[in-house]
Amino acid sequence: VHPALLRLMYIRNIPLPQTDVSEDGTVVHSSVKFKDPGFASSSSLVETKMRKLAKPGPSVSALNSYSKRHLIRVFPGGIRITSSNFDPIPAWLGGCQIVALNYQKFGRKVWLNQGKFRMNGGCGFVLKPEVMRNSVSTGLIENNRLKVISESVNLAHSHSEEPTSIKVPSKAKKLTGHDSICVNHTLPWTLKSSFPKSQLKVTIISGHYLPRTTGAEKNNRREIINPYIDLSMHGLMEKEGEHKNVYKTYWVSANGFNPRWNESFTFDVLLPELSLLSFVVRSKDSNTGNAKKGNFVAQQVIPVSAIRCGYRVVPLCFLNGAQMDSAMLFCRFVWI
Repeated sequence: VHPALLRLMYIRNIPLPQTDVSEDGTVVHSSVKFKDPGFASSSSLVETKMRKLAKPGPSVSALNSYSKRHLIRVFPGGIRITSSNFDPIPAWLGGCQIVALNYQKFGRKVWLNQGKFRMNGGCGFVLKPEVMRNSVSTGLIENNRLKVISESVNLAHSHSEEPTSIKVPSKAKKLTGHDSICVNHTLPWTLKSSFPKSQLKVTIISGHYLPRTTGAEKNNRREIINPYIDLSMHGLMEKEGEHKNVYKTYWVSANGFNPRWNESFTFDVLLPELSLLSFVVRSKDSNTGNAKKGNFVAQQVIPVSAIRCGYRVVPLCFLNGAQMDSAMLFCRFVWI
């Protein structure tokens, strides 16, 4: 590219400037660092590479720090010939700003994306949490590497209210690729125990005007539904791959007009700004009695940071994310 043209470009598209970090010629836990190119840039990552970099540890800390000044795009792998989708949550936790999904098929991955960007008036832009924008927060090494750093700086992670920024010794800097760390504002993928764990109690009281499902037909007529609800929390988990924040209500027989559940569920939430609460209404197949793979009825995904305590109406959406006219859930939300 001609230098004169480059001077006219505000954001230049470049490969991700990644290099392995090594000690004595040996790569340490597949650690990486990203060299700042010295100008605003954008880089693309295929989902497989993103998943490797987004695992808890120094690589994702470096990825997030790099994304504070540069754009990172993530796109589905070429092997997804059926237009399936990957989970966008790890990419968001890693600081990636643009996560491309296949919209030919709708499912929970697309619903999570739609739910996340309902924030900020649905304009398409959502500000990262402050902990991911802090100029000095680069993230301490994950638990199995904490001993090296804490011995070097002679300071364990702090729980004080005011952020404490310290200089990183050369050995720790070699692992993190950065000059300083913010001790109490550790990043989402490191030292998760330092985040105050909150609990959100969700009570599903009732549903109203739930549509009949088109997934099960009998004598060319849509059946009256037997609704139940799948609830799940998505975002930062205490342990990688943890799925304990998944619940299901009992099913109500032949009532889509005003089914009642009055069931309560408690979710552990580590960082509300990065958490999403998913509701999926399904109908138990009355022919097979199988509620594990019920027919889809409606869905909604809500950013946890947008939830207000008290009795609330949750409007429901179609498979493609378009809002239904009247269908809703009546719920109560309480932080405990």
